[in-house]
Amino acid sequence: MLPLVPQTLPDLHRTDVLIAAAQSDSLVPASSTRLLADLLQRSGAEVTVEWLGGGHGLTAADTATVARWLATRADPRPE
Repeated sequence: MLPLVPQTLPDLHRTDVLIAAAQSDSLVPASSTRLLADLLQRSGAEVTVEWLGGGHGLTAADTATVARWLATRADPRPE
């Protein structure tokens, strides 16, 4: 979903973003997802789009996808 397009893009360099989108979402069309991903990328974000089966609801498979994505970004070094 692309709720607004800012006049000035934010600086999102060094920001990882996961967009988990459903292929059959009746509320958020795929075109909106692609527009959001493009906007975030133009702002400098590292964007991953995961196209999931199903509709607008959240499933166990969706949360597993998010968990796998987060695990690839976890910093194993203590602060």
